[in-house]
Amino acid sequence: MSSSSDRQEEGAGARRRVGIVSLRGTDQVVNAAAYFMRSALERWVGETTHLGERYRLTGLGGRLARWSGRVSEEVYLQRAERQLRPAPQDLLFGLYAGSTLAMFEATAAPMVYVTDGAAHDLVHTYPQFAELSSERIAEILRLEEEGVERAAVVVTHTQWSARSLIEKAGAAPEKVVVIPPGVVPERIDANLQPKPLRPGERLEALFVGRAWERKGLREAVAAVELLNVQGVPAHLTVLGCQPPLEVLSGNATCLGPFDPNDDADLARYEERLRDAHVHLLPSKAECFGMAIAEAAAQGTPSIVTDVQGLPEAVLQDQTGAIISGEGDVAGALAEVMSGWYEDPEAHQRLCQGALRDVAERLNWDAWGSSVASSLEARSL
Repeated sequence: MSSSSDRQEEGAGARRRVGIVSLRGTDQVVNAAAYFMRSALERWVGETTHLGERYRLTGLGGRLARWSGRVSEEVYLQRAERQLRPAPQDLLFGLYAGSTLAMFEATAAPMVYVTDGAAHDLVHTYPQFAELSSERIAEILRLEEEGVERAAVVVTHTQWSARSLIEKAGAAPEKVVVIPPGVVPERIDANLQPKPLRPGERLEALFVGRAWERKGLREAVAAVELLNVQGVPAHLTVLGCQPPLEVLSGNATCLGPFDPNDDADLARYEERLRDAHVHLLPSKAECFGMAIAEAAAQGTPSIVTDVQGLPEAVLQDQTGAIISGEGDVAGALAEVMSGWYEDPEAHQRLCQGALRDVAERLNWDAWGSSVASSLEARSL
């Protein structure tokens, strides 16, 4: 396997001007995927400019933007298009911005659409779409289809998403490239010794996520309770959210949200990942699950549900386990954890497998290198 520095040197040939089109910020880690994508494009593809990044709305315009989301997109488009005219770009990358690409004014620059999941799937599974009118849903789907049509390349995280983009959003199969995201290589320690499971000691599980209901916190808490009833001492640490107290139990501790832009908070988060024997993500809907890669970088395997893109983020019996999202999810989680508790050597192999996976597959240099190769293959 070539090193990160070797791959960067190979990819640093032709430096292009890359315009970033995104309503998400790209200058703070809190917007993790967009931030790291821009950094990877900077290393592997060309000099990046986040078009329209500094748009601000005040007064009534600001209130309308926050309420509807649509006004801010229109203002963003105006600023981005105005910025682009005197400074043409060689490529435009729409990061989670299919509708924005669809509405962008005509440009000679090829467009690349980057997304974690087709809107055609998300509008029926992610709760934030539940209150939208059928007319607004139809508009979202139409705009994504138009954005996909305009894009020269569509980059997505999983085969699950690729199938939906092709079958439901109308993407030409030759346009679609599957490249998983991950962690920054600098945060991968090849010499890390994962935390071993020792019989008689407490099994430490970890749950991470702001959208705790969708990500299955109740099932994770119930699984840990079940383990204790079965005689396996277990504890769950909850990070990134503040659920109602009644959702937790005596064997669950919630540490609340954390700020990934704060070095101390980030260090504490990674320490919690290292201190866990297992990361639980029994989601009801999930495009990928970035915490899987973050846990793997600390030598912690994950257990996830067989939902949407999750089964592609975890390699069954190599970096963790995949369980059914139907039926007794808590019971299935507990069964896997109990099996690992009884076979510490098998658990340790999963820890080592998780570390290898982030070093080889789930990291942003691998993502950037693959994007650059895909562009080169299409003479872009």
